Amino acid sequence: MERDWPRRAGLLLHPTSLPGPQRRGDLGAEAHHFIDFLGAAGMGVWQMLPLGPTHEDLSPYQCTSVHAGDPQLISLRSLVDAGWLEAGDARRPSAEALAAAHAAFRAGADTETRQAFDRFRNTHAAWLPDFALYQALREAQGGRSW
Repeated sequence: MERDWPRRAGLLLHPTSLPGPQRRGDLGAEAHHFIDFLGAAGMGVWQMLPLGPTHEDLSPYQCTSVHAGDPQLISLRSLVDAGWLEAGDARRPSAEALAAAHAAFRAGADTETRQAFDRFRNTHAAWLPDFALYQALREAQGGRSW
């Protein structure tokens, strides 16, 4: 049987399985190095498990949103490199570090960056406000099940 598509090789690996500064990997430098490695090795596919926010069990198969990304996958080092986070803040727990980066963004983002953020919010207006409310309520309730 002749194929009309080339054969490719790849692998299944969640970014949290990569090395990282926290207890699991993120989408920062190590993920970029991994992509370069895959390309050099002739791999054409990197299949991932879902990348949504997880419950306390950290299972990517039981996300709290089908739209939102897991904030634990945000590279704190990348936020330091971008100037949104101080190096010392990157050693804090992720939620605290992201709050510090958000405060820096609100205080110092230029017009172009603010416009890009507004475009993101407008593009995702169908789900983002409801998810933000859900997360706030969930946090206020100590993450307890509904």
